[in-house]
Amino acid sequence: MPSPSDSQTENLNDDFKRVFGTDHGERVLAHLQERFIMCSTWNTDLTGMAVQDGMRRVVLYMMQMSGELPDSIDQDSGPMDDYFKLIN
Repeated sequence: MPSPSDSQTENLNDDFKRVFGTDHGERVLAHLQERFIMCSTWNTDLTGMAVQDGMRRVVLYMMQMSGELPDSIDQDSGPMDDYFKLIN
């Protein structure tokens, strides 16, 4: 998939902020954070862990695009990254 242009990215950022800046959007984003970020993605099944980590990353992307991603959250690492460090 080609990368969006700067103007497309600005428009997308505005769209995310508009959607998640409402009371309804804030509640939905808070629910997604509780469901997919504030819980452990560790799983003894590697496929299950990869799926959970993928869901986590989607929510982190949504938070980043809407301007709601705290600096304290590292969106580029997850349990699968730790796993790959162990096996390499």
